[in-house]
Amino acid sequence: MSSSSPGSLGDLDVRALTDEVDRSTVSAHARRLEQELGVRSGVSRFGVGCVLAIVVLLGVPTAVLFGLLALDQGPGWAIAAAVVLLATVALCVWLLTAASRHDRQLPERRYRLERFAADNQLEYTPVLADPAHRGLLFGRGRDRVADDLIGWPGDRLEVANYRYVTEGYRGARSVWEWGYATAPLDRAAPELLLDGKRNTGAFDERIASAFDARTPTRLDSPDGGRFELWTWQRDVDLARRLFDGRLLSQLARRAVDLEIVGGRVFLFSNRPLSTSDPETWAWIIETMGLIQDRVASLGLPEQAAEQGNEA
Repeated sequence: MSSSSPGSLGDLDVRALTDEVDRSTVSAHARRLEQELGVRSGVSRFGVGCVLAIVVLLGVPTAVLFGLLALDQGPGWAIAAAVVLLATVALCVWLLTAASRHDRQLPERRYRLERFAADNQLEYTPVLADPAHRGLLFGRGRDRVADDLIGWPGDRLEVANYRYVTEGYRGARSVWEWGYATAPLDRAAPELLLDGKRNTGAFDERIASAFDARTPTRLDSPDGGRFELWTWQRDVDLARRLFDGRLLSQLARRAVDLEIVGGRVFLFSNRPLSTSDPETWAWIIETMGLIQDRVASLGLPEQAAEQGNEA
């Protein structure tokens, strides 16, 4: 394994991620984060109230309108009114339940991750605004924030969840949530993007762009995973050598995209990473080790990778 590899899961103490926790201790930890760092421990009550108000203001009048239509045009409209009313109530209950679950889970996750970082001499940052990376994901939208960032000493590995905001028609806001892991490469490697076909969000949100000027090449893993490799024409053969069957199968296990740019490798997940799960850490560390080994197999000079990291 390469010199900058973060090690193996066996080197990590993961008890903080799985041990029983005391609720009062978690609450005290959440209060400390809010007092010292201004980090909120739950969802915005105002935001939840606004969403509930919109649901009610759309659903109830629609149900009433359908009920009035039923008086003149038959029972079909009455059924539609009942469906809309039930859907409105169900959506309100779901929103309240999701907000309550989030309020319970977020403080505990932060407490566990801070303990996990302390036990392993890592750095934990609950919230980091606008992380300074060159990857494609980090130039999108606005209000860019990394949550629950875990960093290794010497910048050997960084793992976090990430969100940003885009504005659509008439200022409608959309919040996009991803997970990422990044590490510096020991040696030079061609700049590229490996787009995993399974790593697509509910609204077809992908890391690849239709305006990318690079040459796309299809790659398949031995177990059926499908990828599209984007790189410059001069680097196609070198980039294809990088991705052997073992590495492609490893990437297909978690449905991620991979980008190499500026002497760093990035793994992007179209949904937040479960960093409180030891299995997630096992996969990240194993995958980063495989990538470093495959990059070393290309035989490119180490000095060029160092220059890329300084860029």
